[in-house]
Amino acid sequence: RYFKEPGSALIALQKGEIQFTYVTADESELVSKDANLTLLPGPSQVINYLQFNLKDPRLADQKVRQAFMYAVDRTAIVDQLFKGTAVVVPCVFDNQKFVPQGLNAYKRDVARAKQLLSEAKWDSIKGEPIEVLTYYNDQLSKDILVTMQQQLAEVGVSIKIRAVDVPTFNGIVNKAGNPEWTIYYAGAAN
Repeated sequence: RYFKEPGSALIALQKGEIQFTYVTADESELVSKDANLTLLPGPSQVINYLQFNLKDPRLADQKVRQAFMYAVDRTAIVDQLFKGTAVVVPCVFDNQKFVPQGLNAYKRDVARAKQLLSEAKWDSIKGEPIEVLTYYNDQLSKDILVTMQQQLAEVGVSIKIRAVDVPTFNGIVNKAGNPEWTIYYAGAAN
């Protein structure tokens, strides 16, 4: 079943209307205290990522995309927002047999991010704030996106967050012709 409102799936689980759902780190604390529910901890195999529209001239230069990676402190997001229940991965795969050795971990480096943006002439191409589209409407995802927004602002990148429902997201992302999105935040299962 699709639940439009965050937390609705957990309420349905507690009422016995459904038998299984994924829960956020915050919700897992509630589930673990409920004698009628069983929490099955473990990796979700879901990778959250930013997808860049390379047809947008602001994102065409690889240095701009690298600057995003250096600007966002993924380790802090995992430690503070996910409460250590997630893992930072160097690419969209977390299965080690598919991950090439020696990938750049892109640890947060504000100075490097600013340098890359300067080399890409960001100040002359940045234009209006970049919209980050997502279908995630839960509080954790909102917190992650706001954290990224603040961290990117520190290096001179302004983003605005647009959260929509899944059907709207799919309609926007899958539209033929010129894409109507610049960056989206999504998840995929390996």
